[in-house]
Amino acid sequence: MKRTNVQTSVKRVAKSSDSVEHAGLVIQWPAFRFQHLALLPLLIILLIAPVWAANLTALSRANPVFTSFPRAIGLTVIILLAGVMMVQAFPYAGRSMKWVPRSTVAISFTGLIAWTILSGFFTAFPYDVALNEALLVSALMVGWMISRTDWPLDFAFFVALALFFVASWVGGVGIREYLENWRGGNPSWRVFSYFVNPDFLAGFLVMTVPITIGLYLSAVEGTVRLWLGFGLILQCLCLVLTQSRFGLVVFVFVIGQFLLLGFRLRLFNSEVKRRGRPLAILAGLAALAAIGPVAKRFIQAGIQSYSAHFRFMTWIGVLKMIKAGPIVGSGYGTFNSAYPPYAVVGTTEHAHNSFLQLAAEAGIPAMLLAVIGIAAVVYTVYRRLRSQPQNEVGRILVFDSTELLMIGALCGMSGAILRNLFDSDFYVIANLFTFAALAGMSLRLCHHQAPTRETGTLTRSVWLSRGIGSLAGLALLWVGLATTIGRIEAYQAGEALNTGDMLIGYKRALVADPYNPAVWRAIAWIYVLYGNGGQAEVDINRALALDPSAKTYFQHGQMLQRMNNFRLAIQSFQEALRHDPHNTQTLVKLAQTYEMADQTGAAMRVYQQIARQFDTPYAKIRAIPELVETNYAVAFTKLGDAALEAKNWQQAELNYLRSVRLLHGWWHARHAPLYHVSITPEKVKMLKDLYRHTLAQWLVALQHAGTSTDRDKAIKWMQELNLHQQ
Repeated sequence: MKRTNVQTSVKRVAKSSDSVEHAGLVIQWPAFRFQHLALLPLLIILLIAPVWAANLTALSRANPVFTSFPRAIGLTVIILLAGVMMVQAFPYAGRSMKWVPRSTVAISFTGLIAWTILSGFFTAFPYDVALNEALLVSALMVGWMISRTDWPLDFAFFVALALFFVASWVGGVGIREYLENWRGGNPSWRVFSYFVNPDFLAGFLVMTVPITIGLYLSAVEGTVRLWLGFGLILQCLCLVLTQSRFGLVVFVFVIGQFLLLGFRLRLFNSEVKRRGRPLAILAGLAALAAIGPVAKRFIQAGIQSYSAHFRFMTWIGVLKMIKAGPIVGSGYGTFNSAYPPYAVVGTTEHAHNSFLQLAAEAGIPAMLLAVIGIAAVVYTVYRRLRSQPQNEVGRILVFDSTELLMIGALCGMSGAILRNLFDSDFYVIANLFTFAALAGMSLRLCHHQAPTRETGTLTRSVWLSRGIGSLAGLALLWVGLATTIGRIEAYQAGEALNTGDMLIGYKRALVADPYNPAVWRAIAWIYVLYGNGGQAEVDINRALALDPSAKTYFQHGQMLQRMNNFRLAIQSFQEALRHDPHNTQTLVKLAQTYEMADQTGAAMRVYQQIARQFDTPYAKIRAIPELVETNYAVAFTKLGDAALEAKNWQQAELNYLRSVRLLHGWWHARHAPLYHVSITPEKVKMLKDLYRHTLAQWLVALQHAGTSTDRDKAIKWMQELNLHQQ
C-alpha cells in the first residue's frame, strides 16, 4: 500500500512539472507558484553566508571599521534576506501550519527561540542579544522553509546544489591561498579561505562533503558527476589543508558513517557502485598523497597538547559561568562580554563547545531545548531511512535517489554535532545556516508526497500562524534593513580621510541604527580628538548604557586619561577590570594612569600584579600561545627600572631578563600574519623602543651585579636591533 501511494505521488509530481530536454538530458522542473519566490532569498543566504559572514556572531560588537565591505554587511544582509523570505512565504502557508507546534522538532526549536528571547530581558547587553537573536531566528526559519511539505521535493535538491557550489568555491579559494603561501616559502600554512579560523573552515566542509558525495552517487548523467566530482576534490583537499586535527578525524568518521549506512540500508546497488568506483580510486590516491602532511600534523599534536588542555580549562570557566546564571544566562550572543570574569586560562571569544556556550548565554533550558530539537531531527531522518530505504521516488531533476542525499545530510549533521562538542561552530554564521539547511533538507526528503493545492476555508489557527509569521518576518526585515544601512554608513565613515567626514558618516549610521554601541564609541573618540570632552562624555555614556562591557569602560578610561582627568580615568579602568579582571592591556593602562597622577606606589602594585599573573595558568595556557603577550614585558621592564633605581641589581637583572625574553620572542615573530592583525604600527614602534631600553638597562644591571653569562647575549641582541634600524 505504501509503495502504491509513493508511485501515485511521483506521477502527480510529473504531471505538475515542466520537462526540459537539452543535449539529450531531460530535466523535470517543478511547477512554480508565487510563494516559491521565497526560495530565491533562501538560496542567496546559503551562497553568501560562507563568503560574507564566515565569522563569529560575537564579532557583531567589533569596531565599526571593517576590513572589507562584504564583511561589514554580511551578517545584516542575511537577516534582511531572511525577513524577505518570511514575508514572501508565510502569507501563503497552508493547512500544515499550526498555531501550536505539535512535533518534537517544532516544539523544541520554538521553545529555543522563546527562551533565548526571555534571556534578553535579563541581559546587560541588549544590542548583542537583539542582533544574535535575529540571526538565530533567521537560521531556524531557513531550516523550516526548506522542510515545508507544501513545497516541491525538487527544492531540497536546489538547496543541496547551492551548498555544493559555494563549498566548492570556498575550497578552491582555500587551495589558491595555500599555493600562494607555498610559493612564498611557507609549506606548513593552514588555509583560512573566507573563515576567521581554519578549524571553522573544516567544520563547514565536514558538513558539505557528504552532501556532495550523495549528489554524486545520485546523479544520472556522467557530465553532472564530472562536475560534482571536481567540486568534491576541491572540498576534500581544502579540508586536508586546514590541518585541523579534529576536523580530519570527523571527516574520516562521516565518510565511514556514509559507507556504513549505505551498505546497511542496501542502497549501494550495482549502478551506484559503478558510479562510485572512480570516486573510490581518487579517494585512495588522495589518501596516499595526504598521509604525509596529515601524519606530520598529528605528530605535532603531542607537541601542541596545549590545545586540549586549553579547551578543558576553558570548559571549567564556562561551567562557573553557567553556575552563576543557570536559568537565563547572560543573554544569547554575549559570551565574549560576559565570560572574562570566569576565565581560568587565557580568555577566548567562544567556549569551544556550542552546547556549553548556549547554556552559559541563555541558561540550561535553552541548551536542553537545542539538544532535544537536534536529536529529534537526526532520529526522524534515521527512522525514515530504516523504514523505507529503497529508491522509490523516481527521478528528480538529474538525480534518481533521495535516500543517498538523506544519508549525506545525516552524516553532515552528525559531523557537525561532533565538531560542536569541541568547538563553537554553531556560533559561526556560515556553519549555523549550513546546519539549518541540512536539517531542513533532510526533513523534507523524509516526506515523499507531492505538494497539492489546498482548497476550502482556512481555520483560525492557520490565519493566526500566518499573521505571527508575517509579523516576525517584517521585524527581521526592519532589523536587517536598519543595521545594513547603518553598517554601510559606518564602513564609509571608517574609510574617510579626515575626522570631520568620519563624524558625519558615523552620525548618518546612527540615524539608521541608533543602538549600535560601537558607533557611539567611535563618535565619542572623535569628540575627544576635537577637545570637546563634554560631548564625548555624553556619547560614551550612551555606549555604556547599550554595552557596559570591559571594552567600553576601557575606552572611557582612555578618553579621560587623554583629557588629564586621571581620577575618573582610574575609576573607569578599575570598572573595566571588574568585567575583565585579567586583561593585561587594561592593567598596564591603569598603572600608567597612576604614574601620570604621581601615584607611583599604586602603579608599582599594579605592575607587580601583572608580574604575578605571568606565573599563573591564565598566562601560561592560552588559545594562541604563538602570540607573545608583550604587556607582561612592559610590567617587567617597569619593575626592573624601579629595582635599578633602588640599586637592587639582582632583582633588576631578573626582571629585565624576563622582559627581554618576551620582547626577543616578539621581535623574531613580528612579521607573522597574526601580529599584523593584532598589533598597530604605533604599538610596534613602542615595542621597539621598549626592547632597546630594556636591553640597555639590562646591560647596566648585569655590569653592577657582576654577572657575565648573559652579557654577550645582550650585546648580540642589541646589535641585531641597531642593525635593523640602520
